[in-house]
Amino acid sequence: MDAKPTPDLATAAPATLAGELTPGQVRALKWAIVAMSIMIVVGLLAIVFRIVYLASGRGQQATVTAGPGADARVPLPAGATIRAIALDSGRLAIHHESIGGPGITIVDIGSGKVVSRMTFAPEPPRP
Repeated sequence: MDAKPTPDLATAAPATLAGELTPGQVRALKWAIVAMSIMIVVGLLAIVFRIVYLASGRGQQATVTAGPGADARVPLPAGATIRAIALDSGRLAIHHESIGGPGITIVDIGSGKVVSRMTFAPEPPRP
């Protein structure tokens, strides 16, 4: 029986361990490594710049605050009860219910003026 000698891992050539690679495959592998390295560096830079941007306060929206003693009156329908209030982008949305049905009133915080009013009425039944 002829036994083939097994190569010693310490003295074997790298091409023998990894399989035979052609020069084109080696070149493609090098380009893939360079491209992935560039993507990692660009991604890390994007993360660092985003953290700096958020920490500098430039990413925050301006908040509207009322001065001392500021009073704003929002006209709602007679007998209305407020069900919910939501604040977004300097506007206040007030969901209310009254005798006439539910509605939403949108108020600009800066000026205190009503921007929009919506009322909801059920549709009559279709014949």
